[in-house]
Amino acid sequence: MASSARESAPLLSLLVGYLIFSFPLTFCSYVEIIPEDEYYPQQWYARSDGLDYEADMDIMGAWEQGSSGSYIYVSVISRAGLQYFHDELSENSANALDACYDFVHNSPDATTKAPGRSHGTAIAGIISAQRNEHCIIGVAYNSTLSAVRISGAIGHDAEIGKALSFSRSITDVYCNAWLFAGEQQQFVPVGPITIANITTGIKEGRRGTGSIYIFPANPSYTY
Repeated sequence: MASSARESAPLLSLLVGYLIFSFPLTFCSYVEIIPEDEYYPQQWYARSDGLDYEADMDIMGAWEQGSSGSYIYVSVISRAGLQYFHDELSENSANALDACYDFVHNSPDATTKAPGRSHGTAIAGIISAQRNEHCIIGVAYNSTLSAVRISGAIGHDAEIGKALSFSRSITDVYCNAWLFAGEQQQFVPVGPITIANITTGIKEGRRGTGSIYIFPANPSYTY
């Protein structure tokens, strides 16, 4: 009986499509993801099929194991704010509006205030754009998205420190999509408040497991 079941497991896996069976009997989720999003073929960092070199981050492999960002809170920190009511983002941001804040205007509304200020929204799309037939698919398309806006002015240590600790208890990842204003060609050290809050977040954030902080190397640098 056990032998028969073991032999049929691959067939069951093939037929069901989202369950992998192993013996002793265990189950793990499996989802075969073939995105239908319009610009997915151009997302080389997700899957580099057709290129002469392997440049992707094996995101397809994560999706196939059922890792799509579910239950993960990502805070996008930027100087521009975020169009979190955008069709590609609204579903994933609807449950995180309490985790959004504009430290420039001291307001819970962190939406983009000026036309053309789209950097924060673009980064949010790479992270959390819906899996549908439009635009792109986010690398963590089921993640929960929040927005924090800062001025990014040099010397605004308290503002930046607050942004990097905002909603610390629920935020898993702080994605920093900003540079210091006017300093695109060089690195500027952050202040002591920011360093202290990042240190505390690493130790105590993410419900005691430590928040993750992501910073750009310098996206505006020109060669």
